Amino acid sequence: MPIRTPIDLGAKIKIRSREDLESAMIVLRSVSSQSQQLHARRNAKVADLDAELAEKDCVTIGEASLPCSVYTESLEAAIVEFLESGPAELAGQRTITMPAGSIEIRKNPDKIDAVKGKTKDALTKAALEKINADDAATTFLEGFGLSEFYRIELKPDLSGMKALLEKKKLTREQLRGAGYRTLAGEDRIEIKVGD
Repeated sequence: MPIRTPIDLGAKIKIRSREDLESAMIVLRSVSSQSQQLHARRNAKVADLDAELAEKDCVTIGEASLPCSVYTESLEAAIVEFLESGPAELAGQRTITMPAGSIEIRKNPDKIDAVKGKTKDALTKAALEKINADDAATTFLEGFGLSEFYRIELKPDLSGMKALLEKKKLTREQLRGAGYRTLAGEDRIEIKVGD
């Protein structure tokens, strides 16, 4: 139902009297009511569509019926289990292409991790002293007597360590000696189906 109002919808609204205020409140109540009704109808339609799709979003085999998501997860788990068993006919293949889609076997990158309680405190202390000696901000703050407000949090640069390992500038023995270890990346399987 259209709103009958003396307020022009295209112009900036100005309230000059109590009558204008009452009129504005009536219009506001009407517009709010229409908006709430519209949202309620929309939410009801969305709920109906969700219920309809939930009924249709299932696989029926014989008399059994399963939601598509459960059936899909079950099929993907069976595919992964088969591939992890190392079938001879697929040995060495990293990408398997079939008419219905493809399967890609990719290796996650290796990671470096700190061995709990094994990292060398001497290395940490030496690194912190080096940072403090080289840091221009610390020197600047010391000039104003504010160095106690400058906090340096020492965190290991694991990606930097990994890069040095790859460039052969750091050995695994040196890494272990400092209390770190390398964790080999595991294979991940990506299943892509065609349309």
